[in-house]
Amino acid sequence: MQNIKSYDSGSKITSEKQKSSSSRKFLVKRVIVAGTQLNVAASALGQSVSQTLPLGDIHLENLGSDGSGISAADISQQILLPLINDAIKQGINILAKQGIKQLEQ
Repeated sequence: MQNIKSYDSGSKITSEKQKSSSSRKFLVKRVIVAGTQLNVAASALGQSVSQTLPLGDIHLENLGSDGSGISAADISQQILLPLINDAIKQGINILAKQGIKQLEQ
């Protein structure tokens, strides 16, 4: 996420062409991200976990429709944040289940 934010801030752009493309705004009618999966490989409490977990679908509409448009960095952030949050939840859940399984043994 830091990379996206730093790109959007326009850090030391030298040419006019780069300057104009970094400030370009978009109107996005619909974004659908479906069928994504997370491959988890972790170890906790002396037990290894390797599993593929499905992530929730993302449906976004009318990004930048307030009239001023939306930057590419903001679009990326609105898509990636829900994916990252769901991945964290899924990862924590699988590690918690493995921890409980380990304690029951």
